[in-house]
Amino acid sequence: MLAFTVQVIENQVLVCVEVRSRDAVGVCDASLGVVELPLLKTIDLNGQRFLLAIADSEAEVHIKFADGPWTLPLEDFGPELPGWAAATLLPTDYGTITLSNTGEVVAASV
Repeated sequence: MLAFTVQVIENQVLVCVEVRSRDAVGVCDASLGVVELPLLKTIDLNGQRFLLAIADSEAEVHIKFADGPWTLPLEDFGPELPGWAAATLLPTDYGTITLSNTGEVVAASV
């Protein structure tokens, strides 16, 4: 089981992945630095690749795969984060990732 958490402490983004299995429990941390929105970042932790997106308003992440696109809406998590956010574990076969706000691409990652 993986638990992915994001915190903003003193305007710094801290990402944690907690791995729980029968054999081990571990925590990996990654500091992404100062929050600058929009944020679209892939993060490698514990042998997995995650996607984190944060925008200052409602937005969508679009991920291209060989068999078609996938859309992930951002959600408002309240005062814990400085905007709307989404996070997901990425499969190995993803392509271009874009963050769109009302149809306009505001950030991109490959």
